[in-house]
Amino acid sequence: MAATTISDLARPSLAKGVRSHEILSRCDGRTLGEIICELAEEYEADSNALAADVRNTLSDLQQRKLIEFK
Repeated sequence: MAATTISDLARPSLAKGVRSHEILSRCDGRTLGEIICELAEEYEADSNALAADVRNTLSDLQQRKLIEFK
């Protein structure tokens, strides 16, 4: 598979519907519980439902070796 040539003028951005940025931006030493509470408060969402989504997202990223847990 050949590498795609990307112009120096290209402006990368996350695709629509990508939520993991909000989760990843908080992976700076905060606990998982803190991340979930902050997201639930910011988005006025049920923390229990949000917790499952956050855990699934982080698990996927860990399996792809994009994040690690300490």
